[in-house]
Amino acid sequence: MKKTHIERRRVSRIPVRLLLKLKGISQQSGIKVISSDITSYGVQIESPVPVNINEKLEITVMGSGRLKKKYKAMGKIRWTRHQDGKFRSGIIFTKEINWPLPLYSLSETLEKFPKYSSVVQDLIDTIDDGILVIDASFNILASNRHQSLCVPRDPVRLRKKNLSETSSILNVSVEGMTFREHLRRAMKTRTEKRINAFQYIGLTSADQRHPRFYNIWVSPIMDFSGSTCLVLRTRDVTALHHLRNRQSIRERYFKYQYNHLTLGFLFDDLLEDLVNPLSAVMGRLDLIRLKHLSDRSSCEADDYGDWTTDLRTAQDILRKIKDYCYLATKRRDKEILGSPVTISLNHMIKDEIKTLELHTPFRKIRKNISLQPNLPLFRAEYTEWANSFVAVCHAMMKQMTTLDRGELWIRTAVEDGNIVLQISHNGQALRFSPEEPAFTFLQYLRQKHGIKVCISGGSGFQSVTFKLALS
Repeated sequence: MKKTHIERRRVSRIPVRLLLKLKGISQQSGIKVISSDITSYGVQIESPVPVNINEKLEITVMGSGRLKKKYKAMGKIRWTRHQDGKFRSGIIFTKEINWPLPLYSLSETLEKFPKYSSVVQDLIDTIDDGILVIDASFNILASNRHQSLCVPRDPVRLRKKNLSETSSILNVSVEGMTFREHLRRAMKTRTEKRINAFQYIGLTSADQRHPRFYNIWVSPIMDFSGSTCLVLRTRDVTALHHLRNRQSIRERYFKYQYNHLTLGFLFDDLLEDLVNPLSAVMGRLDLIRLKHLSDRSSCEADDYGDWTTDLRTAQDILRKIKDYCYLATKRRDKEILGSPVTISLNHMIKDEIKTLELHTPFRKIRKNISLQPNLPLFRAEYTEWANSFVAVCHAMMKQMTTLDRGELWIRTAVEDGNIVLQISHNGQALRFSPEEPAFTFLQYLRQKHGIKVCISGGSGFQSVTFKLALS
């Protein structure tokens, strides 16, 4: 009778790295992979190449260490995924395998530690990450020298000591609970727990001066009698944490610069557009004042008509200035928002075209807009998309200044599981060099969000296409 999924999950899972060879039923040769954990019913592997789900395989455990000879099992791939540059897969065996080191009895082995110390130590010494094995009272049953949570690090000296005596981690608060409470919950519910970038200040003076960051996996191990112990697997990610922090600071700084650069594009041109209306307003007001002084004694109907016309002209110009300021303020509010929101790409395009329409050169361009109705929404920072859209349109606008008839095509669609935004123009071809601000925005979107940016065509017709995968 086959074991159910729940019954299989109750069997001990050992995070041991073994060299395996996988060979398909019809293959003459196989590939070598490494196990990340193994049970009597299956194994998780890391492979250099992807494998096919449901493929039937012959799995050979290559002889090494205490496994003096090769052991074979039949199984098939149940799941696979690409993670951290590696292909990880899960294999279920055709039948239960009674390995030479019986995995289902690990808890019992640990409780009789002095007798089986070499067996257990050989197992956990094969693991590159830090390993601590503790019981329900937090007594240390086993460890390897890679662990950094306890002092001393010598596995023999740590054995049978309590975690509270050798580490300060139990009282550290993480995710709203102490680490002690996380361990008790994992022990009680028999569920795994992962904590990323956990900051730990150890007991030594060096640890006090330089806190470290760890990814920690808490995994219950159970035998058929129901007794439970926990495996704490730690990986030092301090360097990666600091690198990500520095990268985050750089991104915020660059984003701050890019936002102001975009505002510079918009408002430099806007100020030029405002010079003439403001001059006209001042001229009209001066003219009205002079007329009023010269004709103070006689105000005929024709004079009132002239004044009314002048005032209406000034009123129209002031209304335009008010519209300029309103749109500029509205866009600036979105710039300040700076947090992920639900974005309608079609609405964003319409709003940003209104902003671009503030500029006389852009108003002269013929715009062909085709927006697919009911385009899916997505979560992102408004300014990142708006700035990229404006930067590309602004760059294309400059390429059409010498044309009698500049044209711009803007299209949105859903194609092959992607939200697509395509912007095209009929001017001189854009050269996306690092000095071009539009190029900087495209690179920013591509690196941060994995958005595909394709540039096609040349002078006379060139397109920039954004593709965002639907989640």
